[in-house]
Amino acid sequence: MNVNTGPMSPDDEIQPIEDYPDSSTQTLETRRPPTRFERVLKRVGWISLAFFFLIFFTLLKLPEDRLKNTIQGYLTSMLADQGFSFTAEKSRLSIGLGVSYELEKVTLRPPAPATPIRLERLGVSPSLLPMLFGRRGGRFWMEAGSGKITGSISMRGSQVSASFDSKDMDLKQLGIPGAFTPVAAEGILSGSGEISGDFGTPASISGKANIVLKKIVIAQQNIMGFAIPKIGISDAIADVVIEKGKLRIQEFRFGREGASPPDDIRVTFTGQITLAPDPLGSTLDLKTRFSFSPAVLRSFALVEAMLAAGKQPDGSYSFLLKGPAYSPTPTPVAP
Repeated sequence: MNVNTGPMSPDDEIQPIEDYPDSSTQTLETRRPPTRFERVLKRVGWISLAFFFLIFFTLLKLPEDRLKNTIQGYLTSMLADQGFSFTAEKSRLSIGLGVSYELEKVTLRPPAPATPIRLERLGVSPSLLPMLFGRRGGRFWMEAGSGKITGSISMRGSQVSASFDSKDMDLKQLGIPGAFTPVAAEGILSGSGEISGDFGTPASISGKANIVLKKIVIAQQNIMGFAIPKIGISDAIADVVIEKGKLRIQEFRFGREGASPPDDIRVTFTGQITLAPDPLGSTLDLKTRFSFSPAVLRSFALVEAMLAAGKQPDGSYSFLLKGPAYSPTPTPVAP
């Protein structure tokens, strides 16, 4: 290796350091400063994270019994608003990434004279962070026999967002027909649905639902003075979509053609419903077609005479239903 130790020529003079480009300086000069929106978003993110950890570690420090009582009081208050009360044989609290509270052998008591609803399991998991901003809600699940319903709900004033998913829920075991309707019935419920919007402003509501009922049986009973025989229906389907406050029926039927054994009642609806803040004030624009088995017609002799104007050549009946839900105007459909 040769090293030149001789005198330096003028061309070999050392250049000042500032004459050499500095890549780090160029990078800083060309980097775009964050916008005001980005700065605010970053700040909100850090504040939200701080609140989350504050609540999380506060809950960890609370005694379990006290936290149980707090959640149970919250649940009791929400049910009491709807006239319900409940009891349970066991309860369990879990704290992980969130808080969940599960009850076993639950009895829900709706307002009299409805019968109690009995569940194997009922669980809730409150959404803690949204509560800081005035929103109530969380996830829920319930089990009765081999059936299960899961879902979520979020509420702030009249603004509601909710969803559910049901699989093989036995309505008789759940007790829903006796709790919410005067008709003693049973069936297996499956399906899913979601809805969101301001219920004070129906035009803001959107959602959808697809529900299937199978093995429907209406027990022999008296309804409004009529002696109703036992009625069997193979299945029922409700497939609806809500857009801008209008509920559009894609498919809605009870019973079906060709069922074996034949269904005692077959009903179909088509059309739409314009929603109102009071559900009974919603405007109907529907067409219905229905037929009955001979056994059912014998129990509704007077009703058959009343429906004669809408009778079709195949023995079914068809009507248009228009007007408010509390008092729609039926118009017979010409054969």
